[in-house]
Amino acid sequence: MQGPVEGWTTNGGGSLSIFPDSRTDDSSGSLLVTDREGRQFGPQLQIDPSCFGNAGTTIRLCAFMKLATNATGNYQAETCDRDIKGPDSYGDPEVCPILTFRVTQADGTVNYVYGANFVSDPWVADNWNMFAADIIITEDMSNATSIDMYIERVRENVDIIIDDAEMKEVAWNLDELGNERDADINEDEFHQVNCTHMVLNSDFEVRKTSILSLVKR
Repeated sequence: MQGPVEGWTTNGGGSLSIFPDSRTDDSSGSLLVTDREGRQFGPQLQIDPSCFGNAGTTIRLCAFMKLATNATGNYQAETCDRDIKGPDSYGDPEVCPILTFRVTQADGTVNYVYGANFVSDPWVADNWNMFAADIIITEDMSNATSIDMYIERVRENVDIIIDDAEMKEVAWNLDELGNERDADINEDEFHQVNCTHMVLNSDFEVRKTSILSLVKR
């Protein structure tokens, strides 16, 4: 799919579009996932497995999210409870989004790695709520032939709106997240995905040049 949602798909099902709301004034939109008939439905990116070759490294996904019902019609902001976590949370109607990696090996074996949002502030309806989750690269991930990253778990029929997504190796505090950006990216680099830029179209810009998130420095 070309344009601001290029590189993004959905896990399980649902529909992708650009939503006319953004976290910052320099962005013209955010990513909207609607028609979520299952809790596993959500925005998904395929990750180059070679970027996850160093087992034991910590990777952090940071993004800003809203939840809503009927986002493109009779918009109703929704909230969730960040304190609901763990394996028993799947069916809870108040569970917040979680980060999931689907890891496929050469023999077809599939494993899942989960990262719970560790931001403790209460989720506020219609605010851009910070989402941050860490995972440690496992041996399975470092030897994988395919890795898919997606956001899931929110109850069915709740739309997920996401903006300013970035993923990087981390060795710093949460307060420093979201501050490292590079505005001097040309059009060719904008359409490349590599291990210094794993999140394509991270701020879902319509304009030709974009501020991109960097994974490594």
